[in-house]
Amino acid sequence: MTVDFKNVAIFLPFFSAGLVGLTYTMNSRIVTTIPLSTYVFLYCVTGAAVMLLLHVTTPIKMDLVAAARWPIAGFIAVAVFSSITAWLMALITIREVSATYAAIGEVSYPFFTALFTYFLFRSHELTRPMAIGGVLILMGSVIIISDKLWK
Repeated sequence: MTVDFKNVAIFLPFFSAGLVGLTYTMNSRIVTTIPLSTYVFLYCVTGAAVMLLLHVTTPIKMDLVAAARWPIAGFIAVAVFSSITAWLMALITIREVSATYAAIGEVSYPFFTALFTYFLFRSHELTRPMAIGGVLILMGSVIIISDKLWK
């Protein structure tokens, strides 16, 4: 019996969400114990070491020529900038408020993903029910987070 990877991959976001939850929990202790700059440095060095190890020991190879071609180079620049900025914002929220509130705020990212995908790439995945559900999730997140402001 063969297993289609798509059938397995559809569940990966749930495992990813679990790992992000664990990461946020660890970050709540890390960013209140060591300087943020130290953590970011260690995180980046570790990521570079893992990628180098994968490059050397597996058939996964880097293709910097393809990455340098337009429009992929522009997409990479925006994706790297936005992910680093978002990660730093999340770490600051974890440090200043809490991991729970940071995670609640980030629950709204699927709505923004659908919105940006629609406006930037004209994807038709943003349906009316998805937009309404996304707005409700966003509003719920704002209501929960606003509770922290009123205390």
